[in-house]
Amino acid sequence: MQVVLVVAAVVVGYMLGSFPSGYLISKLWGVDILRHHSGRTGGTNVFRVLGLLPALLTGALDVGKGALAVWAAGQISGLPIAEVLAGAAAILGHNFSFALRFRGREMAYQDLGRAKLMKVCEALADVGAVEGTPRMEGRLMGIVLAPSTKKKTLPKPAPEKEPAEKTPVATIVVPSPVRNG
Repeated sequence: MQVVLVVAAVVVGYMLGSFPSGYLISKLWGVDILRHHSGRTGGTNVFRVLGLLPALLTGALDVGKGALAVWAAGQISGLPIAEVLAGAAAILGHNFSFALRFRGREMAYQDLGRAKLMKVCEALADVGAVEGTPRMEGRLMGIVLAPSTKKKTLPKPAPEKEPAEKTPVATIVVPSPVRNG
């Protein structure tokens, strides 16, 4: 019986998260937000198109629907795991709203992700050298590290030969940050 209640809480969380608050607020202002700027329903795009008040209302409703999903899960099942899963389902519903044919958020700020990835590479400079620049592969950004050619400070029993060609040691993949808008 508890499993059924947890599943019900998750479904309710997704349904609440799917409520397209930005879309409905933009319609109240006489605008179809899906046809402007990024075409997304989040507060950032609402702010760009309609201004501060509609964006604040969108943000408040988006936070409210997540909080309501967690509260409803507590009322439905009373289990903490149901609250966590309902909150996650509300986020999933917000990002992929069935009411808007699974549209909601998009990837943005690729430059910020690239800068953070380069800082990670700088921190790993003793381990490996960067081969090329960060590149996008779908929604993932990756970079290839090759073994470092610097001599280690630890004493070695026999001198090492430098490799003829750098071979990749690891590929670091960092999801690019997303924004609502």
